[in-house]
Amino acid sequence: MKRDLRVKYLILFIILASVIFSSGCEIHFSPEVYVSDLLALKNGEEDIIYIPSTLKLQVISEESYLESKDKITRILEKYLGELDRVSYESNNFESFYVAQLEVIAREGSSKGAPVEGGLFSFRVREDNKNIVLAVRFNNRLFKQLENEFFKEFSQTVDTKELHLSITMINDLRNDVKLVAQGVYLGGYPCPFGASYTLKRREKIDIVFSDVLRDYLVNSEDVEFVNIILE
Repeated sequence: MKRDLRVKYLILFIILASVIFSSGCEIHFSPEVYVSDLLALKNGEEDIIYIPSTLKLQVISEESYLESKDKITRILEKYLGELDRVSYESNNFESFYVAQLEVIAREGSSKGAPVEGGLFSFRVREDNKNIVLAVRFNNRLFKQLENEFFKEFSQTVDTKELHLSITMINDLRNDVKLVAQGVYLGGYPCPFGASYTLKRREKIDIVFSDVLRDYLVNSEDVEFVNIILE
């Protein structure tokens, strides 16, 4: 009887462990994009701009964060560049490793390989004097990160748990119009395309849908918003 009970507990433990380790850690990538920076890039005033971004990686608990933050930072910096202001955050009973970073954006008229050395990057091109913004994702680097993370922590990072939310900030003197598809504009779903007038000094969150995220992972480059200069 006791032996049967121990076997049942062992089976339950194995099932729970497999669920924990098979589920990927959530990754939240949240850049803040200023329209004036994109305009300077489009006009050739800058060759490269650096977009301030926040990265959040789900961890088990605050204790595990304190134990592993240096290792996590060391691994992530191989694929994201220098990380700054590393901290812990708790939200809705979930724990996160949080870090600040800068992501490269360059002018590019067509799709191509992501900027070498970065997991994320941005591409800007001109379209009838307007601005088209694309995000790039280096799938090869992510797979390397995935393997290294599992080897070090026995936990997985998965693109299915990748969440992208770009905050667009209009710091120009005039309003601009945003035209986007496959995203949430200020929480409003835009599966078939929608426009939004972003007033001066206003900001809005552009959140990728799962479909657009999966397309980005497969194609490594997706144009997600057209900024019409009014």
